[in-house]
Amino acid sequence: MMIEDNEMLNKIEILKNCSYIEQDFRGHSHAIRYIAGDNGNKYFIKILNGNRKESLNWINDIYQSLSVPTAEIQEIGYLENVDKTYIIFEYLEGNTLRELTKKASAKELEDIGIEIGASLAKFQQIKANKDDVINLYEEEFEKLITNLLAMVRYCQQNEQEELGKIDIERLCKNFHKLKKIIYETTPFFIHGDINLNNVIVKENRPYFVDIEGGKFSFQAFDFRGICWWTWEGENRKEEQAIYRGVFKGLFNKKVPDKFHQELACTVIYEFLLKVNEVNETKDMKRLEYLFQKFGDIFNRTDYFESYQFDWVL
Repeated sequence: MMIEDNEMLNKIEILKNCSYIEQDFRGHSHAIRYIAGDNGNKYFIKILNGNRKESLNWINDIYQSLSVPTAEIQEIGYLENVDKTYIIFEYLEGNTLRELTKKASAKELEDIGIEIGASLAKFQQIKANKDDVINLYEEEFEKLITNLLAMVRYCQQNEQEELGKIDIERLCKNFHKLKKIIYETTPFFIHGDINLNNVIVKENRPYFVDIEGGKFSFQAFDFRGICWWTWEGENRKEEQAIYRGVFKGLFNKKVPDKFHQELACTVIYEFLLKVNEVNETKDMKRLEYLFQKFGDIFNRTDYFESYQFDWVL
């Protein structure tokens, strides 16, 4: 694709000298992404809805002030005519954590995880108002529970087979108990979505990407990605090693027992968010898959090694 062929991209000055641009379909981001280059320079571009300049600059300032490694931002701009914000990063040549699970040993991956956790721990310096954060989550949780119950009723009314594997009443009771454990902790700035695709290792140093989701929250909610890894797949041992290292790095190698209950709350939270996504489409096959996937998780108490999720409190 040539820059001139895209009216929106043609308005971004730094891209006018690029000799090529291609759309990037990797990962699970909702943003439109491109890779572009010129004269040896290579860029990664993300296009976001709305005017995000102020929030993106705030997020980037936090990373820079704490010396938390991320891809260097070349430019942030707002295209008023299409109500889009673009952010241009240097392109990081390296491997995602997911790619490294196929190349590195469990010990190497755990060591990388420890370094990642130590970097994330720096964010604890940027604290939030606890009451404000709790109030926002309480409002969101109420809507998510209401939606879950509505989706279950919809399915029962329109499908011959009932959803199985998850005891909804028990799940809701457990969620209300577990979130209180979360609320006992101090909220601060978090990356927003630590998973195996959002960290790139370049020359043995981990860099955080997809940083635009940074916000004030509770630490455990940074790890919703554990729902999709660590329980299954051919690289389960290696994936578990990464998260084990991250948690050790967060807590200086002494992970508190309560943190695993916080993670249990996070897993239920991710389930509620995924069910909420189905609310728009009423895709019953997707809903059945979610109940199957998370039902398998909720029926286990073992996470990995000495970690256990006590679902039934």
